[in-house]
Amino acid sequence: MTASGGIFGALVGATINIRNVLTVSVSADQRYGPIYNQGTAQVIYNSLLNYGYPANRRIPITLVGYSGGAQMAIGAAPYLKRALKTSIEVISLSGVMSGNQNVLELNHLYHLVGKQDWIEKEGPVLFPRRWRLFALSYWNRARRRGKISIISLGKVGHNGATGPYGVEARLPDGRTHLEQTTELVSGLIQGTSSFARSTKRRKPSDYERYQMAAFNRPEYYPLDQTVDPTLYRPIAPWMGRLILPLSGNARSCRECYLRCITLLPTISIW
Repeated sequence: MTASGGIFGALVGATINIRNVLTVSVSADQRYGPIYNQGTAQVIYNSLLNYGYPANRRIPITLVGYSGGAQMAIGAAPYLKRALKTSIEVISLSGVMSGNQNVLELNHLYHLVGKQDWIEKEGPVLFPRRWRLFALSYWNRARRRGKISIISLGKVGHNGATGPYGVEARLPDGRTHLEQTTELVSGLIQGTSSFARSTKRRKPSDYERYQMAAFNRPEYYPLDQTVDPTLYRPIAPWMGRLILPLSGNARSCRECYLRCITLLPTISIW
């Protein structure tokens, strides 16, 4: 992307940005967003199948969204995950995101943003669920779990000649903005980037560590086991559980069962 063409170029850019803001607002809205995002997911789903994506092989998918496209990618990701039963990553390039959608359903979110990108900075201000004050929002919970990586592009703007697609502006290392963007995005998709490798060694959540202990899993307590009478003293003459009929047979079945688990020798079963 080269330098814009004077006032006319500035007007065209402003018109596009206003249109993108309206699109992001619809996708982020709690009323109209779900049907809009589902429609976006349907378009992506049809495109994947048209280009030969095997729907039954569960191959991981990476969605790349620029500016408002990042919000649309996050909004469509849960529907794609449900339909294709595969993991989905999102690469946000100068993305403006609301944080209203369940980012926890993503395998990972890579957010590439420049230091001079003032449009991207509107997201954390305009959308309350990205405020740190709301610690239980999807966005903040995903950040604590290490599912969001924010990658700096350096002194890069949002669009135009200084944006991530700029072919004239250069970084201190001599690369153009477009070359840096291409290298980062391709490295994240191929898994060769240092940012992609570091996310694979994330710290496990408290729930995952809780599940590591066998006694915290249901299968550790089979229903047919009994207690050792030499170690445990019953708290009542007998203990058991009530077995009711299935919900579909509740009206036709007039009986219930009582299974005795602990029974003193002096008590007989009737």
